[in-house]
Amino acid sequence: MSYNPLVSVIMPFYNQQEYLLDAVNSVLAQDYTNLELVVVDDASSNCDARQLLSHIPSRTLKVFRNQTNLGSAVSRNRAILESSGELLLPLDSDDLLESSYLRETVPLIADTNVGGVFTDIRLFGDRDLVFSPDTTLISLMAGSTCPPNTFLFKRLLRDELGGYKEDMRFGEDREFWIRALSSGWQFKHLPKALYRYRKHAGGKSNLYRSARFLNQFRQNRSLYLEHLDEVLACREDTVWQHADDYEHLHKEFHLLLDNYRKLEEECKKLSIESRLSIRRQIARKVKDLCKSNFKKVFQVRR
Repeated sequence: MSYNPLVSVIMPFYNQQEYLLDAVNSVLAQDYTNLELVVVDDASSNCDARQLLSHIPSRTLKVFRNQTNLGSAVSRNRAILESSGELLLPLDSDDLLESSYLRETVPLIADTNVGGVFTDIRLFGDRDLVFSPDTTLISLMAGSTCPPNTFLFKRLLRDELGGYKEDMRFGEDREFWIRALSSGWQFKHLPKALYRYRKHAGGKSNLYRSARFLNQFRQNRSLYLEHLDEVLACREDTVWQHADDYEHLHKEFHLLLDNYRKLEEECKKLSIESRLSIRRQIARKVKDLCKSNFKKVFQVRR
């Protein structure tokens, strides 16, 4: 018998109504049909997810709303409690799934030694690129890489870890990864860009970078102290790599700027020469016409 467990997609939502419908439709368009979608509106101040999604006639969709704003970690945990799936897939309300995401990832998680499956990530919106996340424990602890906050994992993993840390207002997804890896859970990587991560000015990934690192340190203090030398070395390598990248880009930018200025000067010269050439051609035409008319007039007079 083929492996066909129920998958619960859990979606926290707050105020980003311009993206919600696209995210929901990307779930409902999956070609793996044994799924449910649970949306938890974290007391949005300018909309209500229940109203925004009321027109969708889907038996697989459940929408709830918190009475007060409690944070995405609380909303994720509530969505999990309201769900029934053997497998869980968190998806932020501004991100998207390719239609084959579940069909291609579910078979990989059937292995009893695998706690979760993640894919390559396609950034879109303010940026456009594809990358494979580095999900080693040290790189995640050091904050030098972006873990996939959308990945398929077993409910058993959530039950063992106790879900997301609800006292964290941001960074709870990375902290979840850190606890899972430090507990010995294994993850499979599918090298296909089936998860689409939207980059935009209002995205949380653009905010509170230092605060997220400090939060993760406080939540896993003993683990960080155990690997302190490795974490600091990784962060230092990352900082110097960014410095080297900046210096390289700085040089390339000024080289391009110099070339642009030279090209601009050449264009100005070309423009002047073109205008002179046109003027000469017009002068010749006028002169020829004058000569022709003069000859005609002279012949008539004769």
